[in-house]
Amino acid sequence: MYGYQEYIDLTPEQVLQKVSQQQIFELALQEEFSFNKLYRSPLREDTKAGCRFEERPDGTILFLDFGDSTIHRTCFKLLMDTTGKNLTQAIRYIHEKFNLSADPKDYSPVIYKKVESKENFKTDIKFDKKDYTSRDRTFWNRFNITTNHLQEDYVYSAARIYINNEAKKKKTVFVPRDLCFVIDFFDAVNIYQPYNSTHKHIKNTNENHIGNFDNLPPTGEYLVITKSYKDHRILRNLGWANTIWFMSESIIPDVSILKNLTKRFNKIKVFYDNDYAGLKFGYRLVTLLNSLEWGCADMVYIPLKYRYKDLGEIIPREGERDTIKLLNQLKL
Repeated sequence: MYGYQEYIDLTPEQVLQKVSQQQIFELALQEEFSFNKLYRSPLREDTKAGCRFEERPDGTILFLDFGDSTIHRTCFKLLMDTTGKNLTQAIRYIHEKFNLSADPKDYSPVIYKKVESKENFKTDIKFDKKDYTSRDRTFWNRFNITTNHLQEDYVYSAARIYINNEAKKKKTVFVPRDLCFVIDFFDAVNIYQPYNSTHKHIKNTNENHIGNFDNLPPTGEYLVITKSYKDHRILRNLGWANTIWFMSESIIPDVSILKNLTKRFNKIKVFYDNDYAGLKFGYRLVTLLNSLEWGCADMVYIPLKYRYKDLGEIIPREGERDTIKLLNQLKL
C-alpha cells in the first residue's frame, strides 16, 4: 500500500526452491533462455554471438563466455555482474522481481552434510629439507614473500619426499625435479609443486588443518579466509594480519570450528578466486557461516575488469601500493 515490501534473507539454495536457474538467467540477460541459442556477452563489446549455456552433471547451469577471463558464470554470478550487485543485493533483486514469499515457513532449511570416509587408512608423508635455493627465492619474491616469512610459517624447500600410502599398500620415495615446498603442520604436510601440473599438491592434511589459525587473536573486528598459503601470506604482508587459509576452496572445516570463528570475529570475509570453483565454494561457505551467525560473513573477489583471478596474479603486476588500494576498494 505504501510501497513497502516484506523481505527475508534467503540463501541461493532457497531462492532456487522457488525460481529456476533459467528464470534468473533471463533476468540477467533480458532475453529468453535456450540451450540451443548463442548469445552476445552483456559484459563486453561483443559483435558476434558466441556465448552459450551448458548444464553440468550436478544440474548447475553455466553461462559460457570463452572471450572473457571468467569463462563460467552461474545464474547468480551473471546477475551480479550485469547489475553490479553483490550476492545479497542480487538475491533481494530476485525476491522483488519474482514477488517471493516473506514467510520463512515457505522455504526448506539448507543443510550441509559432512561426508564421512568409509575407510580410515592413513597416508604418512615425511621429507628431508634443504637450504632455499636462488630459484626458490626468485619464485617467492614475486609475491613479496621472503625466506624469513617461509621459515616463520614452517614452509621448507624439499630435498626428498617419503610417502607411505596404507590404503594402496605402497611406499614411494622421490627427489623433486623442480621447485618443491613442504608446508609443515607437524602432524601432516601439504606439498606444493608450483610447476608440476599433475601433482601440484600432495597432502595428508584434513579439513581441520587451517593455516595461521594458531596465530589469531582471541577476538577481532575482522577475519579473512583464503584458499592458499600464498594468498594468505600476501594479505598478512599487506596488513591483514587476521587471515587464515583452508587446504582448498572445496574444503569446509567442522561446524564447531566455524561457529567458534563467528563468535570471535565481528566480520568474516571469504576471499576466494574469481572463477567458477572459487565463486561456487565461496558462496557455499558464506551461506554456512551466515546460518551459524546471520550477517557475519561476506564474499569478496577481484572484479572482472582487472582480469586477475587471485592475489598471486595481481601483486607481481600491480605492486603492493595498487594492490592495497584495490583491497580497500573491495572493503576487505
